[in-house]
This record gives sequence, structure tokens and C-alpha cells, in this order.
Amino acid sequence: MENDDPRSPTEGERRMLELLVSPDYPGVEAFREQIRTVKVKTDCTCGCGSFAVFTPTSAPVAVEDIRMTPTAIDHDALVDAFMFVRDGRIVGVEITYFSGPSMGVPNASMLRFD
Repeated sequence: MENDDPRSPTEGERRMLELLVSPDYPGVEAFREQIRTVKVKTDCTCGCGSFAVFTPTSAPVAVEDIRMTPTAIDHDALVDAFMFVRDGRIVGVEITYFSGPSMGVPNASMLRFD
């Protein structure tokens, strides 16, 4: 049986988190600090690569009322990614493939912000 405990992010998950906190927007400074110590857990069985994020209580909290962050898009592969936020903490990364099969966490270097 697979271990369902939160774990350290894979390199691909870490790069996706770093991409999603790379633009400037309200609350991003707190999110940049949060991703340094997060744990993650795959929370989708379709193969899309979406994952839950667990932020330590010691990490700074964004004071801005944010529910989701800007969306990064790969127009060629028709995939996008963004972070869900609850109470100033990152709680998940959503990855959506719009065409073709889901292929897990996409290469973050292929996504851009419009």
C-alpha cells in the first residue's frame, strides 16, 4: 500500500511552485516563504499532476484575501496551472490538461503568464 503522508515536493513540483510565485501579486511574498518548507501530497487520481500543499503553521501568512493565484499557461500543450489559497496559506496546485491525456506535473519552464 502506498504511503499517503505528506512528503517533500518532487523536483517537478518544487519547480511548479517556484513558477507560480515568480510574478508579483498581492500576498506573493508570504507564498514565496511558504514554499520553502511545504509538504505535498498527490490528491488526484486522473494523472493530471495536481497536488495538495501543506504549509507549516510557522510560515508567514498572506494577509490579502486571495483564493487563487495567476494562471500559468502552455498554449502549445493546452495545459494550465495555478495555486489555491485558503486563509493566507497555499493549499493546492491545480493542473489542467485541455487536450490529450494528462501527463502529470508539466515542465514548469514551458508555462508562461499571459
